[in-house]
Amino acid sequence: MMDKEKLGELVREARVHQARGEALKEQLVLFQENLDQLAATIETLKGLGEGRKDVLIPAGSGVYLKGKEIDGETVLVNVGAGVIAEKSVPDALEVIERRKVATEDMMGKVENEMYSLSKELERVDMKARKLMRDE
Repeated sequence: MMDKEKLGELVREARVHQARGEALKEQLVLFQENLDQLAATIETLKGLGEGRKDVLIPAGSGVYLKGKEIDGETVLVNVGAGVIAEKSVPDALEVIERRKVATEDMMGKVENEMYSLSKELERVDMKARKLMRDE
């Protein structure tokens, strides 16, 4: 294969790796947003036992409903596949903590993949530079 063809192949390979890297960055942003939501949920659940009478209930799109006198003993939790179950606050916290750990694990895997991808990009870059020097 001629050097120009090899160089073109390396450029294509680098572009594929860069596109994959961008997709992984987007995944990390989504994971971080999910972690932020989980942390907020944990704080809210922990605050239920503090004797608050008035609450704000998120309706979506930045809209909240005023609520009074809530049951601080149980909450409704999406347990998967659109199924909602009533759980005690400690049980709900356990579910949310497990989701948090799973999300952190997935983030770690994505970060490892990004590291491997950056090493592969370095390898491709070194090959391309060598080809250009040898011409």
